[in-house]
Order: sequence, then structure tokens, then C-alpha cells
Amino acid sequence: MTTATLPNTLLLDLDGTLVDSAPDLAAAVDAMLAELGRAPAGVEKTRLWVGNGARKLVERALADAFDPAAPGNTGFADHAESLFYRAYHACNGHHSQLYAGVMAFLEAAHSRGCSMAIVTNKPAEFTEPLLAQLSMAHFFGAVISGDSLVGDDGTLIRKPAPAHLQMAFDRLGATTGSAWMIGDSGSDILGARNLGIPSVAVTYGYSQGTPVADYSPDRIVNDLTELL
Repeated sequence: MTTATLPNTLLLDLDGTLVDSAPDLAAAVDAMLAELGRAPAGVEKTRLWVGNGARKLVERALADAFDPAAPGNTGFADHAESLFYRAYHACNGHHSQLYAGVMAFLEAAHSRGCSMAIVTNKPAEFTEPLLAQLSMAHFFGAVISGDSLVGDDGTLIRKPAPAHLQMAFDRLGATTGSAWMIGDSGSDILGARNLGIPSVAVTYGYSQGTPVADYSPDRIVNDLTELL
């Protein structure tokens, strides 16, 4: 991977890579738990649970564990998820902030003519408003959310499935020949590997308790401006 030149196309994860959204997610999780008569989880636990979509976050919060031992009652989980969605709609973006260097990186990449897309496991109804609220929606030619792609069996297709990333290239009208996937977790790094493109991992963010180095990304940075 060349360090001095950005590729033609950049796919970027959202939560934990561009935006520290954990305070808002934790507020929504805790509001959900309060309505269910349960103790709050707090920001630090929520940080460990983020990365695999809203439903998985809800399931982890209900089990108070990253990997629940067995599926719970589906009807109850559906109800809890609806409570979470309602709470998150009310607070999405209120306390979220861009990480240091993110805006400078996006502005530089945009000025150099890079095509950029968001590829996130976050539901679209939260992704688009968050991008708008943080004044960065205009940088991205495509936004692929966690519910943008549905398989023939009706299940959602998300990172690290290569089809989820490929959808971004299709919408940008780009090819994988000169591209990076930039993210903070295994789903980003593995997704890039599954599609056959280089990956860049940030050291901050939500890696679910596993150092990003363990996934062997092509490059690791502490700040996105290191890529400029």
C-alpha cells in the first residue's frame, strides 16, 4: 500500500472510525433498559457491543454480554429493539463527535478527487441523519447501511460479507482496482479481505475488545491524517 497517495476510492466505516457515537448509543440502550426495568449498561459496555448492527446491540444489552449463550425470546427482543429505536431517534447525534483528524482527512480526500462511500452496519434511518447533523454527508457519493442489502432468504447482508462492500462500488460506479476500506474492527478488515482490497485500521474506535492488529490489516493508523 502506498502511503503518500490516496487511492481512487475510499470505503469508510462510520461508528468508531469517523464518529464517536457511543454516548448516544449508550443513552438509547439505557433508555431501553430502563423501560424494561433493568439496570443501565453505560457507555463503556456499549462501546464493546457496537459494530454488528442495532439488533445485535440490543441482544447484547439484554444479555449483558458480548456473546449471549443462546437466543432469547424473539418477541421480547423485538419489543426491546422497538424501544431502542424510539430512544435512539430521540438522541441520535446529540453527543456524537467526529474523531480528531476526520474532517481534515475528508476535506483533503475530497479535494484530491477521491470517490468516497460510507459502508456501515448501522440502520439507514440513523446513518443518514447522523451524517447530515455532523455536516459531512456531502463528502460521500454512496451510503451503504446495515439494511441496504437483503439476501434472497430475506436476511440482511452486512460486513464482513463482500457483497455489502461491493454495493458501494456499484453505486459509485467505481472498481476495486484502486481502493481502500478504512475501519476500526474485524468486520471492516475481514470485509476488505473478502472483497480483495487493502484495509486500513484505526487504533481508536470500537474493536469489541480485540486489538485491530489481531486481524492483520494492511495498515494501522492512530489518526486518519497519517494517510495524507
